[in-house]
Amino acid sequence: MRRDGPAAELDSALAQCRRKRIGPFAAAPPPADPLAARAARMKALGALARAGFGREVAEQALAMDPSEAAERLLALRQG
Repeated sequence: MRRDGPAAELDSALAQCRRKRIGPFAAAPPPADPLAARAARMKALGALARAGFGREVAEQALAMDPSEAAERLLALRQG
């Protein structure tokens, strides 16, 4: 079954986040320093932009709760 549209794009962005270990799949929590946290977020946005995702989808993927992101990818994998 092939899915298209915004939900499929968000799922693809989440899969990219998992591969790159960014956003909800980051190995470490965001830095406490606001400037460092902003720099890390911009770096993650850049990684998603280079992968072809628009700003809105990238922001949504990066802001997603880790458990919700993992559940979405698990549901996608199970079909």
